[in-house]
Amino acid sequence: PQFAITKIAGLDKVIKALPGAEQLDAKTFKFLLTIVESMNRYWLTELLIAMPNKATKPGDRWEQKSTLNIDPLGLLIMNRSLKDEGPVKEDGKELRKIAMDVKFECTPSKAEDSVLPFKIEQMEMKRSECSTVATFDPAAGRLVRSASKQKYPMHHKMNIGGTTREGDNEREQAHEVKILEKSPLK
Repeated sequence: PQFAITKIAGLDKVIKALPGAEQLDAKTFKFLLTIVESMNRYWLTELLIAMPNKATKPGDRWEQKSTLNIDPLGLLIMNRSLKDEGPVKEDGKELRKIAMDVKFECTPSKAEDSVLPFKIEQMEMKRSECSTVATFDPAAGRLVRSASKQKYPMHHKMNIGGTTREGDNEREQAHEVKILEKSPLK
């Protein structure tokens, strides 16, 4: 019921294939591996939307929580609220629409030994405006399309070389995933 991707195998080969990878020390290699795995786990979580452990009907709601440990930066916690929006018709097919809102929380890493030249002391999400709309083909048993929009401003406090600095930033991004019935390469 809390369908969550916990590990992706083989990403170490991706890092080893990067230019200059043979010169990476063990800590930097581990950090890059963590970033690559976290990015892939994140978009796979968006793609493989967790359904409840029962059939849903229009109007049903459920929750999902997942955590990405992006060491040495910290934890990214995603609280998802999902809703079965019911049937929709697209391209002559009867599809099912699922809507999802996400609230993010961040917790800085407590580790003292970091590969980074800075330490995040505080991260605060001011708000998170994140939504995803996905359509599924029940007959095929798979996702057809997932589109998400995210906007989240945050305040952070970092220690850089013994000096604490504060700042605000805002991230805005959009993702769209389409599953095609036939390969576009053929």
